[in-house]
Amino acid sequence: MQIDFLIHGYTELRYLLPIAERIGDSHTKRAFVNRRTSKYNTVATLGEQMMFNMLQDRGVEMLPDEHPTGGDVIFSVEGVTPYAEMRGNYSRIVSLQHGFDYFNPKSHLDQRAISVLWDQASASQISEMKPGIVTYVPRKPTTFWNSRSDLEFARQAGIPKKSALIYYPDQGFTKETALVIDAIVRAGISPIIKQRAKHQQIQRYPGASEVYDRIWYPSESIFLSVSTLFSVGFGTAAYADVCASGIDFIDFALPDYSRLYAKPVGVPQFHVGSLSEIDAQISFVAESSRHRSTENVDDSSVQDFFLKTVGEDLG
Repeated sequence: MQIDFLIHGYTELRYLLPIAERIGDSHTKRAFVNRRTSKYNTVATLGEQMMFNMLQDRGVEMLPDEHPTGGDVIFSVEGVTPYAEMRGNYSRIVSLQHGFDYFNPKSHLDQRAISVLWDQASASQISEMKPGIVTYVPRKPTTFWNSRSDLEFARQAGIPKKSALIYYPDQGFTKETALVIDAIVRAGISPIIKQRAKHQQIQRYPGASEVYDRIWYPSESIFLSVSTLFSVGFGTAAYADVCASGIDFIDFALPDYSRLYAKPVGVPQFHVGSLSEIDAQISFVAESSRHRSTENVDDSSVQDFFLKTVGEDLG
């Protein structure tokens, strides 16, 4: 079978490469990579060699053509789904959730794709937006299929065991961010701020270290989520795959737009942030997170993923 991947930037690698790694050698794997867009995370800005090496190491041929030419199956990430760019037809189109990009007016959400969502709340929301769309919630998000090796990578990189990950604090909420960071420090936990590569200038917070996108795969967002006690967000959609992977996340949802995002229901790892009770909340979440298991995805879950999206086991 011919398996294609549509890639617009390095960000998508954390979703797609775990899939490519588990596709057997009897299948042909190809990648169509955007070379025109000069965003912060594209090959036009960062160069092609790193992308080429990562794909080649997993048996994926990086083609000179940017436009998918058709075949059996194509995997892409929501927001860069290939309909407008395809030069040929596919039997199966699989679109993976990236935060809540399906809210974006430029999103190519379409009934032609199997839409892979990381939790049932997102699947229900997208079904309401697009009645009739085919959705599938895997047992574990593809971003966290390599949790054990990501944890080992983080330990080798010197990430402290007793630390907390803070996602993308916005410039407009520095006071609230400082309150949370101060509470984390009081609890004897090291705060690590994960910032996007496109946001190089951020507020500095005493006692907190900062990490930017540099490696891309393994992704800083993923191996830091796996290796820290818990994660915190102020408006990010990162909790979608983080909580679905069994990792605790405190969500403050400060910007108005972030309150529209689907929130997990009945998921013990998802915590609605409370600034008035932040000390007690951090203590509770840090203690509960110590009991979680961090393992790679199991073979049966991978098999189920391929059966539901592609129609056969690709291992």
